[in-house]
Amino acid sequence: MASVSWPSAVAAPDNTTIGFNSAGLLTVLQAPKLVLPSGLSIQQDSSNHMGFFNGSTEFEILDGVGHHVFVNTSGSTNNYNIEVITNGTTTTLTSPANSISNYPYVGDIGVLYIRGNNLFIDGENSAVSILSNQTNGNRLLVPGNIGIGAFGGAGNYLIYNLGAVAADSAFSAVNLSASYSTTSTTPVSTGLGTAGVIVSRFIVGYPLVVNFEGYGYNNTLGDGVTLSLYVSTAGVPAQGSAPPSTDTLLTSITVTQEGSASNPNSMPITYVYKTTSQGTYYFYVAINAVTGGTATIATPSTIVVRGW
Repeated sequence: MASVSWPSAVAAPDNTTIGFNSAGLLTVLQAPKLVLPSGLSIQQDSSNHMGFFNGSTEFEILDGVGHHVFVNTSGSTNNYNIEVITNGTTTTLTSPANSISNYPYVGDIGVLYIRGNNLFIDGENSAVSILSNQTNGNRLLVPGNIGIGAFGGAGNYLIYNLGAVAADSAFSAVNLSASYSTTSTTPVSTGLGTAGVIVSRFIVGYPLVVNFEGYGYNNTLGDGVTLSLYVSTAGVPAQGSAPPSTDTLLTSITVTQEGSASNPNSMPITYVYKTTSQGTYYFYVAINAVTGGTATIATPSTIVVRGW
């Protein structure tokens, strides 16, 4: 049977030596590395793992169980390694950092990053946080309004002001807690008004529908009562105070007291209001007697505003 004899070692042009080790395996005996273009190399690192180097700087590691580790090469202690783990079922991205992000961002371009168990979609002035593993279940938290159905430019479709949502929404409904009477023949606040309705810059000009369902009367036959709807950006005036000059009268309804004194009259008001600027808007009802007597707004009376 023919045989082939090998020399104890073969020297390559770059002085790498290839030969048989003590176990009889053909291996690299000296300078164990593979030199790649542009100064890149693959060699055994100080932890006995396969290391990818740029000169003497290791920037990626393939460890003994096949995990890829992308090494922080900036020299800053604020930066961390990122590890990719694949076990045949799932692939996991891990880091000892408390945030994995595509920072920095420019202008209104948002960033997507992970901090702990939280996923954040961050913008220039605000952020949307999608939180998981909370004690009360999964949640969607936002620092401002949520909007729906508008085009915001630059290919972005926006969500805005969902109605009937607690706090800072485009919906408010308030009942009159108790009847209120006045002898004033000029409007004074009944104290019945909505919570603040938020209007973002994306929905300026969209209509807000205001409905008042209530009752008014005068204790003097032939006299009457006027109920007026106002809008304010400062809040609902205290009961009995005159509407500030900065508030706007939208519409009013007047009834003459007929049949019997103090007999309640239904006095419904519906008004479609279009905002002219972003901000917070309040709608409230004022009352006055027509010429004399005592004018009263009675319960049940309710004011409702709905947005879009």
